[in-house]
Amino acid sequence: MANDWRTGKLGELVAFKTGKLDSNAAVPDGDYPFFTCSQETLRTNTFSFDTECVLLAGNNANGIYPLKYFHGKFDAYQRTYVMKPRDTEVLTTKFLYYALRPKLSELRSFSTGAATKFLTLTILNETEIQVPPLPVQRRIAGILSAYDELMENSQRRIRILEAMARALYREWFVHFRFPGHEKHPRVASPSATSPKAGRSGSSPTLSPRNTATPSPPTLNQSGQNICAEWTSTRPASLIGLKSLIARLRRKTMKRIGCGWATWW
Repeated sequence: MANDWRTGKLGELVAFKTGKLDSNAAVPDGDYPFFTCSQETLRTNTFSFDTECVLLAGNNANGIYPLKYFHGKFDAYQRTYVMKPRDTEVLTTKFLYYALRPKLSELRSFSTGAATKFLTLTILNETEIQVPPLPVQRRIAGILSAYDELMENSQRRIRILEAMARALYREWFVHFRFPGHEKHPRVASPSATSPKAGRSGSSPTLSPRNTATPSPPTLNQSGQNICAEWTSTRPASLIGLKSLIARLRRKTMKRIGCGWATWW
């Protein structure tokens, strides 16, 4: 089966286009994705492309070139490469994306420029990737896509839980509405009613909500420990899941750049 794999240059396998927009074309809450040389995907109100493609930044100050896959309507910065297979019976777009991931460090070493690093078409055209038969391409892309989706779901859950933790922190230590606050006495402060610090090991008392900006509460050691715990920790189970998925994904990706056909 290894004989079915071949090595090809991107110039032979891929058609390159670039966007036409300047970076100031970005619009907050725009209708369409706007791909620039930033890791962040911006928004704009126009689209010049409606296709499935791989997007690669053409310049970056540190030579760290964002690589993205997208299918749909979008616009692109003038130094962003829009890449599509010349023949989808030879190379699929999704596999092209994953085949280029291990090549980013190589592209960084080949890029030109001092203050800003640039990827030229000459460099890209000469870059080689391994191309397996179409069924293998689809299987590889399917497995790696599943890993990416799991990682994104984990990150989304972490963001939600972090937002919940921040809201709980505000509720307990800014508005002083922690469980049982009705039973604790309050003391006056220059700007608002503040909770009275309790004994060591007990919760700080809580004031009713006040529209004025409250003075910083004086918390006992227990309260400070709770603050530190909420602001410095993440759910261990999600961290473990994210780490496991990342390891599996790295092992799979590593095979794209070496003799890995026998794995299939």
